[in-house]
Amino acid sequence: MSDGNLRVVQWAMGTAGKTAMRAVVRHPDIEPIGVRIYSQTNEGMDTGEICGLPATDVKVTRDLAEISAPKPECLIDAPGGPDYA
Repeated sequence: MSDGNLRVVQWAMGTAGKTAMRAVVRHPDIEPIGVRIYSQTNEGMDTGEICGLPATDVKVTRDLAEISAPKPECLIDAPGGPDYA
């Protein structure tokens, strides 16, 4: 583990992912360092802005190498749920 905050990567930014990321961004001992998304629509957007929070300087991406390069210590997996429609 790092000497400071826990370095976290988020996997997916749907409803559950946004809820999880809001908690990560607000926690003083957790540092969001990357977010993996599937949709091209939001690629490059700021994580905080997608979650309705101030900017975090963490951009969402579909590039796996980009989110693994900063050596995360934790992965939050927040895939979409089943479609009950």
